Amino acid sequence: MISFLVTPRVSALAGCDIQANYVLREIYEGLYGMHAGPRSVVAKALRSGYYWPAMHTDARNLISECNNCQVYRPVRRNPQKKLTPITSPWPFYKWGIDIARPFSEGLGKVKFLILTMDYFTKWIEARPVATITGAQVKKFAWNNIVCRFGLPGEIVSENEKQFRDNPFKDWCEKLMIPAKIGMPTLRTAEVDMVKNNEALGIILDLLEEKREQAAIQEARNKAKMERYYNAKVRSTSFRPGDFVY
Repeated sequence: MISFLVTPRVSALAGCDIQANYVLREIYEGLYGMHAGPRSVVAKALRSGYYWPAMHTDARNLISECNNCQVYRPVRRNPQKKLTPITSPWPFYKWGIDIARPFSEGLGKVKFLILTMDYFTKWIEARPVATITGAQVKKFAWNNIVCRFGLPGEIVSENEKQFRDNPFKDWCEKLMIPAKIGMPTLRTAEVDMVKNNEALGIILDLLEEKREQAAIQEARNKAKMERYYNAKVRSTSFRPGDFVY
């Protein structure tokens, strides 16, 4: 036989509200309580012979107010925010540094140019100098790279005396900045500049198409990652008065 309890939404029958709450509490945290979820608590109440229209809502409200269940329940590892994919700069986290020379003398007898470029953003820093020394290169790298953008992951330079000798070499070792020196090779020594320029022109003509294909492929890969990641997202929201542990 099933005992029917009037829904607790009827304010005139306050005794039914108390009776329904008592039944749920006995099943949930009584002598044989199991601290289960709302569906299990409602199913056990039905098997025990109790029913009222709002029993699922009442069970959810009761369980959400249980202090022990909030404290000791398994920690949910699902991400709470959707994925925002970005392009990683780490493969390009390095600077290239070089010396351009000589130019016509300018104000202050400057005729050399120390310049550096970030591999990721293509940002360029430059400084004109009158003479080229290792100390000037070190000062330029400190002021224009480290002080402005932080320690670089790597510095790439040509095989110039100012880069491969002290004090620049010793300065890089103290700051633990890997310094790669470009050594001359047979490929660069025996290059045919006419044919090389023709090949570079062809490459530049095809560059826009390659760049567009790369952008499409990158967008496709990011969308695939977003779908996989966002399928596991379980957002969490709170209202005033909610129990938060």
